[in-house]
Amino acid sequence: MSFLSPDSFAVALVSLMRIQGDARKAYLENRLEKNEAARKVGLSLRSTLSAEADEASLAAGIYSPAVQRWAARVAVDGGHCDRGREFDGVIELDQRTAIPGVKLSGDRPIVLDEGRFQTLIARMLLLATEFRNDHALGMNALYANEQAEWLTSWLAGKQPTSPWGRFASSMLDLSLDVLAQRPELLGGGKAMRAVIAAALPNIARAYAPHDAQAGVNAARLSSAFAEGAIQTLIDQPQLVSTEPRWQLLVSGVLDPLQEEVSRHGLASLVSAEGRLKDMFSGPMGAAAVRVIAQNTDAYFKGGASADRLAGVVIRSTFGEYVAGGAASFNLRRVFSPESIEVLARKTLSAAQERPELFLRSDNPGADMLAARGFLSGAAELFQDNTLLRRFDKALAGDLLALTIDAVANHSLSRLEAGPDASLQAQLGASLATSLLRDIFEGFKEASQLRGAPGAASAVFDRFGRSQMLEIIKTVADYAARSPTVFLGKESSPHVVLVARTIAEAIGADEDGLLAAEEWQLVTLACVNAALENPNTLFGNTASGVMAKRLIDVILAEARRNVSENPDGPGQVLFGKILSDAIIETLDAASTGVLNILSSEDKLGAHLDAVRELVSRLNALAASRDARLVIGSREWIRIYRYYVADVLQRGADSVSELTEERLLDVLTASLVPQGHMEDAG
Repeated sequence: MSFLSPDSFAVALVSLMRIQGDARKAYLENRLEKNEAARKVGLSLRSTLSAEADEASLAAGIYSPAVQRWAARVAVDGGHCDRGREFDGVIELDQRTAIPGVKLSGDRPIVLDEGRFQTLIARMLLLATEFRNDHALGMNALYANEQAEWLTSWLAGKQPTSPWGRFASSMLDLSLDVLAQRPELLGGGKAMRAVIAAALPNIARAYAPHDAQAGVNAARLSSAFAEGAIQTLIDQPQLVSTEPRWQLLVSGVLDPLQEEVSRHGLASLVSAEGRLKDMFSGPMGAAAVRVIAQNTDAYFKGGASADRLAGVVIRSTFGEYVAGGAASFNLRRVFSPESIEVLARKTLSAAQERPELFLRSDNPGADMLAARGFLSGAAELFQDNTLLRRFDKALAGDLLALTIDAVANHSLSRLEAGPDASLQAQLGASLATSLLRDIFEGFKEASQLRGAPGAASAVFDRFGRSQMLEIIKTVADYAARSPTVFLGKESSPHVVLVARTIAEAIGADEDGLLAAEEWQLVTLACVNAALENPNTLFGNTASGVMAKRLIDVILAEARRNVSENPDGPGQVLFGKILSDAIIETLDAASTGVLNILSSEDKLGAHLDAVRELVSRLNALAASRDARLVIGSREWIRIYRYYVADVLQRGADSVSELTEERLLDVLTASLVPQGHMEDAG
């Protein structure tokens, strides 16, 4: 049993851990066994509590519901929780009677300040013994009483019956390795105490007085966690963290594993214990400590809701990675430990900006369901190996991270959470996965349309990682700017079509007339057009996607010009000029001028007129006549002037465009309002 609060337990245990092997026996015989106060306090406490709980509950010490109720009642009856007194505000009081009582949740008091509540219990226990008038002596006696029990079992090589005793025995074993490798960790002991104090409440939460195996399971998992955390401190002492930060890792990783074992029984214990040890023996343990140590100050200053938010994020990233089940197995296949660290940092940042992505009203269980889906859903998405030819775990993390950024950086603050919230708000963080799904679906469709369903899309084939990610980021940002329109549980046809159009166009540029940077500009123009009016250029009509047809016209004419005159002069339609021409065309067509045409024949004729305009300008650029030849800046200037009229009037407009009329644009007198920046 244990009558010590987690912090006091840690202080008592670490003081023993400092003592090396043979000296422990001498310490027990010469000090602890001769400590009359320790013997008396142990007997007195058992006598005091025997009336409050049966033997099974008594074995749980201060953590049993019976002892918690007893201590709270004694404190309230004695006035210790009155306004202005030492334990004011520690527990919630029932004000329905003339004399306030203890308000319960189930069989436990409602605790408002967990740390001070542990102190309250210890104080009430001491007040029930002969040491009520000498608190310091009583606390020392409590320490000595517990230390004697731990050392007696450890020296005898027996496993204690109490889960806290089992935990203490494991730590005493571990301390021999610590003393051999980094004895300075046990010198001051603060780092060790922080780990131990953080892990102990997990035993209390998992312990069932009438289920001995539950105590064994709780002790083994808590010991595995503490051993892994301490080994991390041994290997990387610069990562020393405080107890509140360790508690985040306990609630995010250890507690879910404990729940898993509680659900599935002893059969799952070995697996859960192994995954926990693997986490700390690999890079994941240090990554988790780094993220928590470096990124959670803002949460600790934000009160209970902020602490809850940070816990949800840690649980949905590191906790999901270590958990059992098919979803977490997929996570480990798809994401590297380094990716999980990046995603945890991104998610913490997103949670600060948009807590509504993760918090679902006042239900922590719903928090977890809302947050867990986004990572497991992304892992399932990445299982499609036809999607990425050069797929790797780091890329998976980068892709999901940029969609998290997009969702957090835009208008989701409008999406209030709650049972009556919009579908987008109910999805929460899973919007990031939904967004990535739609972008990939567009890329996948593009690959299939190109006749290569088993290969990656051109976006992945053609560009380097950073350039590819920038193009995808542009599409993600576009969708996130209007979440109620473009994001949801079901696939968004507009996002899919934008992504497909871009991927198809990049695939069609087999000659590499546009570099990645130019394609980024074209992508931005596409998404801006889609934002202004989604159905104008990206409506999936019988005539196809208008934006794709316009881009095809410009690219086809550029390719024809190169193929027919590869070494000739005046090649200007590539690179920046080509991307500018595509952007100007999309901008002019975004008014819907082509959408109102009554037939496919008329639409085809207007697209042919655009092709003819491009062809005539290419001819001028290739001219050997000094009076007619134009350069790249003149080419785009003339095109910008006429493209809207050509789109609107088609062949009638082109028929008027003699060489002289085209060149007249270059004189200031013919530059219309809105184009004066091109004059001179």
